Amino acid sequence: IVLNGDWASSQPWLMRAVQRMCQDLHLPILGLTLDDTPTPALAETVQALYAMNLQYVALKPQTVRQIHCVLDIADCVHPHPVVLQWFGGRTGGHHSFEEFHMPIIQTYSAIRSRSNIVLVAGSGFGDAAGMLPYIDGSWGEMVDCAPMPFDGVLLRSRVMVAREAFTPASIKELIVQASGIDPYDLPALFNSDSKGITSIVDHKGRPMHVIANRAAQLCKDLHKWVFSQPPDKQPALLQTRKAEIISRLNADYMRPWFGQKRDGSFVDLEDMTYAETIDRLVSLMHQQGQWLHPSYRNFVAKFSERAAMRLHAHGVAFEQPVPRTDYDPVLDEIETSKHCFKAHLDSCLLASEDIQFFLALCTRPKQKAVPFVPVMDHSLVTYMMRDALGQMEQMHSAEQRVLIPHGPVSAAYSTQIDQPLAEIMDDINQGVVQGLLTAQYG
Repeated sequence: IVLNGDWASSQPWLMRAVQRMCQDLHLPILGLTLDDTPTPALAETVQALYAMNLQYVALKPQTVRQIHCVLDIADCVHPHPVVLQWFGGRTGGHHSFEEFHMPIIQTYSAIRSRSNIVLVAGSGFGDAAGMLPYIDGSWGEMVDCAPMPFDGVLLRSRVMVAREAFTPASIKELIVQASGIDPYDLPALFNSDSKGITSIVDHKGRPMHVIANRAAQLCKDLHKWVFSQPPDKQPALLQTRKAEIISRLNADYMRPWFGQKRDGSFVDLEDMTYAETIDRLVSLMHQQGQWLHPSYRNFVAKFSERAAMRLHAHGVAFEQPVPRTDYDPVLDEIETSKHCFKAHLDSCLLASEDIQFFLALCTRPKQKAVPFVPVMDHSLVTYMMRDALGQMEQMHSAEQRVLIPHGPVSAAYSTQIDQPLAEIMDDINQGVVQGLLTAQYG
């Protein structure tokens, strides 16, 4: 088992989780990929991870400077291996603006001077013919350099349509419709809308390659209209397009506008009653008989408790209802509150303090990104984009409303839905072996 973790945003939790899985649960965790920008401070982290008996740690530099940082970390943890995963600008999801080959050409000698560096190419691959030049190093000869072999190749986008992938069927269908681009077509690499892939910008300003669907187009439009403009102009721009943005969030995006009255009209939080707020939370966070994430259950429980405390403080009479046993405990508590405070829940608008409490719950530590957009201000892009790629697997029939990470080069190889992973890997393995034998013996 190899884990992938975002160290910067979940450092204490991730370290405890890895330690528990390795030492307490005795799970066969072989390695961990840190999905962060490499910095010198990560050397101590890598050493701590090896102290948990991991076999390797992988880092993902995006620039020449970051590659040298990985080399420095490798020196600090020698003889433990450090996997250097190089993606360049061709990868699906978050990507750099670096051309794939030149940074490796500039740093290859330094990389190979470290015996504990494992160099892995990780983007734009899908068949044996495309991988072979990087396995045998002959790609270097194409740019008038000596052979520069990689130690391995990583497949990500290519296997999203495999039979074993958890990718919903409707999203697999959309992926295979993307034709992809030539790996050496640099102008198209970062402007590939016509090939079914586009590049958008997340809430941290990082570019991401995703399938060009309605959700991606909304993100691009908002960046163009608002978030690429000077910060002091953004609030007015948001208010000017507020009705249009709300409409498109509801029609084109996986996280709809939160404020909604019983009659279906869309409003701001201050125009909602306590009952409408709680019902809206449950409808968005509890679906098909289960909570979409454990933290959503806690969110609803805390806000429902807050509502009961607010109304009880106003002297609302409390009448204990008949207990019900067919609900989740949190939902059962909500039914209790509705029975006790029905008139006030239905008529009292949210107090300003409770609106701030609601928004604080949305962004509290360990809270899964909420599945809605509650406010129209500078935080809009954060509510839309935080952990957006992780929501794809929950939206089984909304392929146009989710962000689907996929590489613009790898898309050319994703042509068959539900091909067994073993078949994909066997075809590649046999092709590479045959290619190496042919190159050696003719």
